[in-house]
Amino acid sequence: MAVLGRNFIVKLKQTTATGDPVAIVGQRNGTISITADVVDTTVKGSGLGTPLAKENMINTYGWEVTLSGAYDMSDTHNAMSYLIAGTEVTVECEIGIDNTSESDVLKGDGWITSVSSNGDQGDLATYDITITGSGALTVTN
Repeated sequence: MAVLGRNFIVKLKQTTATGDPVAIVGQRNGTISITADVVDTTVKGSGLGTPLAKENMINTYGWEVTLSGAYDMSDTHNAMSYLIAGTEVTVECEIGIDNTSESDVLKGDGWITSVSSNGDQGDLATYDITITGSGALTVTN
């Protein structure tokens, strides 16, 4: 079933804080990227035919969450404070379907590695936040 973009919500909390992560206010866009580092395992005699077919295996993976939205004094300020203090955060990306309890949740710990705020005359002030994962990412539904 297709999922509307408005149902991709990024939530955040300090890793050491109690309770569940809460949605970051003002979100308009969000992306989670998971990438793998591969190791070339090709040896003489691998594959068939000419040229030789390359073989690979996954060695490690990493993940990153980016989001942007309308600037909110409290949430954008918190993200800036976490970055400056070097505070580890727990991030949760929930991707759900309208009017149902169905959702996929991707969750892990990471570091806010970038926060920028932008202001254009005649438009809302906005923010961009990047969170780089540190360790495993869990996926539940």
